[in-house]
Amino acid sequence: MAEHVKGIFIAFACAFATHIFGAVLSSFTFRKRSLKERGIYHYGMILSNAAFLALPLAKSVVGDEGIFYCSVYVAVFNIVAFTYGIYEISGHEAKIDFKKLILNPGSMAVLIGLPLFFLQPDIPYSIEYPMQLIGNCNSPMAMIVFGTFFANSNFKNLLVKKELYFASLIRLAVIPLCMLGIYYLCGVRGQLLVSMMISSCAPTATNTAMYAAKYDNDTALGSEIAAQSSLFSIITMPVIVAVASVI
Repeated sequence: MAEHVKGIFIAFACAFATHIFGAVLSSFTFRKRSLKERGIYHYGMILSNAAFLALPLAKSVVGDEGIFYCSVYVAVFNIVAFTYGIYEISGHEAKIDFKKLILNPGSMAVLIGLPLFFLQPDIPYSIEYPMQLIGNCNSPMAMIVFGTFFANSNFKNLLVKKELYFASLIRLAVIPLCMLGIYYLCGVRGQLLVSMMISSCAPTATNTAMYAAKYDNDTALGSEIAAQSSLFSIITMPVIVAVASVI
């Protein structure tokens, strides 16, 4: 149990470090573009598909412990998405609401889930079984969401738009590989390292286009970033996760 408590704090530190590194790195990119266009690229580079794609993959590769650590990453993702992410994708028009640091779905889920994980209460079958069924929907839902974004994307832009290739390179390779080195130097190993790498090397978050629509930005561009990075992640994610598994 003490090892899991320590792992939680390390996972939180790793997740925050990854998002901070991504925010700093992205701040040097697309400076000549409008604030709104730049915001979509920055959002797409910083925030990964840590929930829909990383969680089912962590379940397959690491097991329940992987889901536990990746859920911590998802909580940090939500904190960043609901604050800095919205600030960026709105073109700096939306103010950062610090109440959403806690009052967001990801953080609330972790706050509820942590006591259940440590206390291990006997949950009635009538509650546990439906929750398992809902959890099992995560993987197919990820594929449905990916297919929707891919179908709504401009296929020509996916192939010829150099800005998309640059954003995908940052999201899928530069940030995760830099963080892999930082994690390793800080002594993070084993299942925790693999879990953090699964979350940090995932493609662009699927809510990029949804937030773009909500804040009157370019939904097509948001879909294109999510679609292209998801397509290339088929190659990059297995390689990065394999490296994290053997070092």
